[in-house]
Amino acid sequence: MRIKMNDVVLFVITFLIIANLHILDFGDYAAMFRYITTLISVGLAAVCIFDKSIYRKISELCGFYNKWILAMIILLAVEVFNGIIAGAQSLRYLLGISYPFSWLLLYYPIAYIIQTGKLKKLISIICFWTLFALLLKTTVWWFFNLRGQDIMHYVLYQFGGSWQRNGLQRIPDTCFSGVLLAVMLNYAIVGKKFILKIMSILVILFQLWYVMNVYQARSQMLVLLFVIAGAVFFSRIKKTKKFILCLLVVVAGIILVCNSNFQDMIEGLNDEDISIATRVDAINYFWRIFKDHWLFGLNYVEDFETLNPYGTYYFSDIGIMGDMFQMGIAGLCILIIPLVRFITTCKKYFFRMDNDFIFGVSLAAYICLPTIVNFSTYDTAHLFSVPFAIAYFEYVRYRHNLKSICFRSIKAQKVLTS
Repeated sequence: MRIKMNDVVLFVITFLIIANLHILDFGDYAAMFRYITTLISVGLAAVCIFDKSIYRKISELCGFYNKWILAMIILLAVEVFNGIIAGAQSLRYLLGISYPFSWLLLYYPIAYIIQTGKLKKLISIICFWTLFALLLKTTVWWFFNLRGQDIMHYVLYQFGGSWQRNGLQRIPDTCFSGVLLAVMLNYAIVGKKFILKIMSILVILFQLWYVMNVYQARSQMLVLLFVIAGAVFFSRIKKTKKFILCLLVVVAGIILVCNSNFQDMIEGLNDEDISIATRVDAINYFWRIFKDHWLFGLNYVEDFETLNPYGTYYFSDIGIMGDMFQMGIAGLCILIIPLVRFITTCKKYFFRMDNDFIFGVSLAAYICLPTIVNFSTYDTAHLFSVPFAIAYFEYVRYRHNLKSICFRSIKAQKVLTS
């Protein structure tokens, strides 16, 4: 039996998904998997670009991305050169903070997978392994916090050290949790099978529980609630069904609010909270220095992530402002383009597409909202998922434009024959 090229590419992408979900972190392999991801990203992109038969299939999806990735490469080159001129960091350090952006080259093999009819299979793979990763992290969290046993050290200490809140070690979410949530919302709201609806609702509730207990991320909890409520409220289903769903969301919300962990999280949302105070201080601190490096930012000039009495100032903790502080106004203008494109795609196309509306809008909201209020979409923990999201939204644009061309062609033929 002849092995198809798209099956090989899908297999390799699946391996990268599993590795970047930290499922294989039985030892200190995080750096090794990052390097492997870089090598495979560059290799697969080269194959897709220079193999004429493959590029012919994906060229319709590459118009925007070719220009954007070229702008990103130029930006990174200028940033590294700027860092070398400043002399504050070594070339090794500058390349070390730049190479994860090579993962954006995965767009090309992902576009190839989509164009060969395997989009649904790719999304199913992402959802399966993301759910598996969340269950694995929950198990690791439970054994350590409730039984005192460290069964997977490098999953438990994914960020390299103790990361606690309320006396419990925290484990972060996955980079593909937004895809899982969007798919489950789509099945729960517009799915046809009752069993599938129930299973989807259970997965959504599990994601809420995970963020509240294992991740303990307040802003992420608010994002989840906003996305779920928005998906139900804006869905184009029958009024009776929508009323029942809204009622279920309200009941779930009341149960959630009555939970002691949730109350502790909300009570912490004040200026005296260390986490919030640190972020406010970080913005003020970075802003004072940023004014002298406004064009290309701080990241390549000096290590401006610094200690304070409560912890460390991180660019990744302050969302899109962190991106601006890191890479300057020039970098922000380039990095924000895909996010704006997600929003315009939803506004222009998804309201006309019943089947994809919930999934597309939920995914866009999940990606864009945290970028504004909390973490950066382009930090190392989330960057791997970016080319997948861009490829999906570019495919939506291409498919809609193709339908429009076919519709106009049919209309023109009718006019000519009449």
